[in-house]
Amino acid sequence: MTQGPRWICAQLGSREHYAIPRVLHSDGRLDRLLTDFWAVPRWFWKSAPGGRFAAARERWHLELHDARVHGLGLTRLAFDASNWQRGWAKTIRRNDWFQHKHLAWLHTNERTIAAGAPGIFFAYSYAARELLRFFKGIGWNTVLGQIDPGPREEEIVAEEAARFPESRGGWTRAPSTYWGAWREELNLADRIAVNSEWSKECLQLDGVPSEKMIVVPLAYEHANSRAVKRAPPAAFTTARPLRVLFLGQVNLRKGAHHLLDAAKRLADSPIEFDFVGPVEISRPDVAPANVKWHGPVSREETARFYAGADVFALPTLSDGFALTQLEALSHGLPVMVTRSCGRVIEDGQNGWILPSPNAEDIEVLLRRLANSPSEVAAAAACARVPEAFSLESLRGEMQRIEGSFE
Repeated sequence: MTQGPRWICAQLGSREHYAIPRVLHSDGRLDRLLTDFWAVPRWFWKSAPGGRFAAARERWHLELHDARVHGLGLTRLAFDASNWQRGWAKTIRRNDWFQHKHLAWLHTNERTIAAGAPGIFFAYSYAARELLRFFKGIGWNTVLGQIDPGPREEEIVAEEAARFPESRGGWTRAPSTYWGAWREELNLADRIAVNSEWSKECLQLDGVPSEKMIVVPLAYEHANSRAVKRAPPAAFTTARPLRVLFLGQVNLRKGAHHLLDAAKRLADSPIEFDFVGPVEISRPDVAPANVKWHGPVSREETARFYAGADVFALPTLSDGFALTQLEALSHGLPVMVTRSCGRVIEDGQNGWILPSPNAEDIEVLLRRLANSPSEVAAAAACARVPEAFSLESLRGEMQRIEGSFE
């Protein structure tokens, strides 16, 4: 057990597979995890039917089976059923509900929580303001986990939406109240953990002090994270095409419209595209023959798509990090990505860095790869999760945050 201050973490959803609470708990420093839904008793959710219960089954982690977790139970499912709002109104209402529910519990247990030496409270951005205020009030140090590059990213997407209005789908700007609450979170946080240099750069442009930010890359561990052997064919043909996978939110910010445009340009090449995830861009009435739409799938089902692909495509306009990079690498899948993201890919080694997310650059790269199976095979041989993104590295980052308070 590592000596150090106790932590309380608040987490809405299962972001990063509960990596931060898991690391803190393994060192004996996690006092409690505050979350929205925790799948206990586990036996019930494992045996529950699929569909609407699939996501609920994933709200649990074996490494936290003996941790103290305060979840909101079935009230979360009831809230989802009653939250008829859409878009930003739905998101804001959910974030507020999460905070107010836990705030009520914290006030009830304030004497117990405040007993002993002050600890460190961690919460993710946009659902943290009231909780940060509570812990500041009892003398704790506070850390905000910033999940994205903030308003600068919104500007990037807004410019793209103006250029490609037919692909904006349902994208809209966040209301001013959303950003106002976020700025209060920044002021209440003693430290801001950003997940990439790209996020830090964007936040600096928005006036966030550099000295307040600490870059804490995401961490990911998987049974296959060391090495996965792949055997691309000697040649890509119509019978065995180069298989390109896009997995995640199929939207403007992720550059899905540029990948779709590239697919149209590559209709004459032995390349096949799989789009997996909720589709938020405007789909063409007639999809190109080399494109397959699969819609959202459970986390358990994603492994099948990673295993069946040759290249993972992430032509993102802006992304704080994109955990899917690490997921793809853990399956031995090389990644095509832009620079506007967490730095995981070494160009020409475990993947390729696009000069831009534009369809033209995507087309040039994929035509080259379709004609060079050996290049794809070489990148696949190097595709594994780098040590810098391991849970052990994350443990060191959390200790660095602790040290910054001494």
